Amino acid sequence: MVFDGKSVGIHGRSVNGYAQFDAPGDLDDLFHALREGHGVALPAADFLLANSYDVLVAGVQEAKYMGRGVIDGGSASTSPSATSTPTGSSGSRSASGPFRARS
Repeated sequence: MVFDGKSVGIHGRSVNGYAQFDAPGDLDDLFHALREGHGVALPAADFLLANSYDVLVAGVQEAKYMGRGVIDGGSASTSPSATSTPTGSSGSRSASGPFRARS
C-alpha cells in the first residue's frame, strides 16, 4: 500500500491486481475510508490513529494491574483487568484484548 495524503494505491499480490483511489487527508481519514467505504478490515490500525489511546480506552470504566505471574517458567506481568461499556449501550461487559476481565 502506498499513501501520499492525496491518493492510495494497493497491490494485491494474491489476485495480481492493483487498485487506486482518491484519499485526501491523514492516516485517520484513510483508515476510515478503507473501513467504511471499501470494507477493508484493518485490525491493528487503531494503534496508528492520532488519538489511539482515546479510542482504545473508550468505554473502559475500570482497570486494575493484576501483578506478576509465571509463564513457561519465566516471570511476566499479567494482563490488566477492565470493565467496559460498549458504545451505545448502558450495560457493562468484559472487554476484549489486553483488557480481558479476570474472574
